[in-house]
Formats: sequence, C-alpha cells, structure tokens
Amino acid sequence: MSYVDPFVDFTGGVKGYALFDLRKLGTYDWRLSPRNLWALERTLIRNPGRPIKVAGKRMRRLRARYRKHMAEYKRKPIYYRGREKWTDIPDEYLRDK
Repeated sequence: MSYVDPFVDFTGGVKGYALFDLRKLGTYDWRLSPRNLWALERTLIRNPGRPIKVAGKRMRRLRARYRKHMAEYKRKPIYYRGREKWTDIPDEYLRDK
C-alpha cells in the first residue's frame, strides 16, 4: 500500500495496478517526454490491472496530508514517508526478454 501514498492528490489516487515491462515500449521516453503519452496510455488500457481497495479513512488522511503540504509549500511533495519500505522490482521483470 505504500505505493498508493505518493499518488494521492486533489484529483484522485491509485485504484489499481498491473505488471508490465515498460521496456516493451521500445525507445519511447515516457518519463521525460514533453510530447503526448498516447503510446503509454494505449498500452495501459490494453493491459488492465487489478483493483486495489483503499479504505476511505486512509484516503481522507492522505488527501488531508497533501492539502496541508500544498497550503504550506505551494508545490507538490517530492518525498513521502514510507517510500523506504517499497519492495524491489522482482528479478523476472528486470531480465531482458
């Protein structure tokens, strides 16, 4: 669930997940591209994920934390407590295919 926290803002949050090797997109630079991300969007639509049930209380708490940060610093947070608990990417997703 620690992956959910950084993606909560005024507009929404993570509602599902899917496993996909983004290297399959080829040389498409989805992370830093100033252009549209249609190729990535279509890929994600074709590979639907599994739903994540996030408790309403947790989501309200995360959204309140985000709101407080934005009011105080006038910018999105770049670090969230708990990120150090994220698991490593499984080896089978790191191997070249």
